Amino acid sequence: MSWIDDFMDATKGAESPRSYFYWSALAAISATVNNKVYLDKHFYKLYPNVYILLVGKSGLRKSYPVNLAKQLVAPLNITRIISGRNSVQSIIQELGRAQTAPGRPPIKDAIGFIASGEMGTLLVEDPQATNILMDLHDGHYNKEWKNTLKTSGVDELRNVNVTLLGAINPELLKDIIHAKEIKGGFVARTMLVVEHKKAHRNPLIDKPTGIIEIEKFLPYLRELSQLEGGFVWSQGARDMFTDWYMGYDADEKKDDNTGTAQRIHDQVLKVAMLLALAERPELVLEERHIDEALDECLKFESSAKSVTQGTGSSEMAPKIKLVVDELLRKKEIKRSDLLRYHYGDFDSMDLDRIMPTLIQAKMVKESIENREPIYKATPVLFEAFEVMQNKRKKAV
Repeated sequence: MSWIDDFMDATKGAESPRSYFYWSALAAISATVNNKVYLDKHFYKLYPNVYILLVGKSGLRKSYPVNLAKQLVAPLNITRIISGRNSVQSIIQELGRAQTAPGRPPIKDAIGFIASGEMGTLLVEDPQATNILMDLHDGHYNKEWKNTLKTSGVDELRNVNVTLLGAINPELLKDIIHAKEIKGGFVARTMLVVEHKKAHRNPLIDKPTGIIEIEKFLPYLRELSQLEGGFVWSQGARDMFTDWYMGYDADEKKDDNTGTAQRIHDQVLKVAMLLALAERPELVLEERHIDEALDECLKFESSAKSVTQGTGSSEMAPKIKLVVDELLRKKEIKRSDLLRYHYGDFDSMDLDRIMPTLIQAKMVKESIENREPIYKATPVLFEAFEVMQNKRKKAV
């Protein structure tokens, strides 16, 4: 059991989608280690700071997981907590101001945790907000960030490392995210966690069986905050990431106008580092960390498309065709492999819409092996394909 597993168990009584808690827990770990740990990419050091937006309609309980993450990090006194209705200028001012806490050395580096349940306010009020947030995200390139905003009164930020966790509804996000943000890189740097319904309904009359006690989760975070240095690769992790990276061609994703596919490799590694830290206070990447990071991160290009382009039944047709074609070729395939082979073409939410229809039509059978869904094409699928082929030949 990892720290995240314990956190997920302690929040199971809440109505918020489970993925919101998962990513909020990762954000809390990211803010805890800030710029103290990294993975050496030789041309630059990759730090595990992440930008995460929890996207969902009003009433989906988005703010609660964000507030929990803030409550977990604030008592540690190891980074600046930036929350509430902040402008980007006030964020720069806060990052440039030395911060002191009893019994701890002053925080002089520009490290901070932006935790906002109302992210739309920040993005709406300043047209430069996304450009500046992109610069702050790329701390591994911007060790010294020079400020050109006269109103902030800060000339330079040093050793920048910012983690962002925000909540926003999809309609407001679409109003904010225009061509500049889509193609300029803000979306590519941001993990969009899109959900459409609550985990369950709970009137909260009786005390839930799963309810979090913040104090129980602080000692481990304090231990993580003492870590310093670079991650090392296990051989299994090295082989798995290399095989995936060499087999994945981002240039083939012609319809990815967000740039997510081009940046996904570093996002995978950031998440893998955070998963390793959640498991034990050691700087070692194992194969299982890469495996889980791939499963989670390969959803983001499709999430970016759904948020920036919209979704609808017309968009499902090509996705269904890709799934069917894969089943016709392989006859049997694991769900995780299907998602990895078609990263950027569809995501797990799309499969949740596609597969029940194919199963009910008796074209696909589903089985579970080691908690992994396996999809198998049935004779009905091959017969339907043959009928379609014959119709096309007659039409020609």
